[in-house]
This record gives sequence, structure tokens and C-alpha cells, in this order.
Amino acid sequence: MDDLIGLSLAVQESKKSNCVKRKVGAVIVTKNGEPYTGHNHSLISHTCTRLTSKSGTDLNKCLAIHAEIDVILNAYLTNVFNSTIYVSAPVPCKDCANAIVAAGIRKVVCYLCNYDELGGIILLENNVEVVQYKKE
Repeated sequence: MDDLIGLSLAVQESKKSNCVKRKVGAVIVTKNGEPYTGHNHSLISHTCTRLTSKSGTDLNKCLAIHAEIDVILNAYLTNVFNSTIYVSAPVPCKDCANAIVAAGIRKVVCYLCNYDELGGIILLENNVEVVQYKKE
């Protein structure tokens, strides 16, 4: 799948999120070209615990399932080994990065990659290709 199409699908999927702080979508495309989608969402009804937090902080307080975990679970019945995941966030958090590595996903594409975040470091140290989309 073309990277722009994958990222566009991730952005479209993010609109399904019920998160009031940050809407994130993710798409996995298997080696067979089959797309799976997921988005962050709360599994319980609650008041956002990060509503007054600065962006990217207090992530451990978040009670929602992250988009990357959601899409991995949605695609679980299909082999996602060697797949590519498209994420509308700058870089997956450490928990999502660990899930990406554990699932055998080999490539992450995002619009603005922040490689210095712990999630980016985990991905790079585990030889997962992290690509910032560049419009041609």
C-alpha cells in the first residue's frame, strides 16, 4: 500500500475515537496487502484522566486502549508478521511499540516521527523500520 493512502486511512480511522484528548487511528497492512484498522477508545465510561495534561505527558494515566493495540488485536487472527503499521500519532508509545515488536511488525510509517520518544527507541533497537512520510 502506498504510504500516503495508509496514513490517510489511519487519519480517517482516528475520527472514530471517543477520546476527548487525542484521537489516533492506526492501520496494519499485511504482507498480502490486507488492511486492518483500529483507533484509541475507552472501554469504560469515565472522565478523561489526562484532560488537563500537556500533550505527550501522563500517558500512564490513560485508561483508553491505544490505536496500535486495537489494530493488532483486530488483525490478530491473521498473521501480521512482517506487516507495516501506519499511525496518525508522531510515534507509538512504549506499550504500543512493545506490542508492535512482539507482533513481528517490521515497519512503522507516521507523518512526524519523534525518534527520541521511548517508543521510537524501542522500535529502532528492535530493528523495526520507522519511516516519516515524505510527500513526493
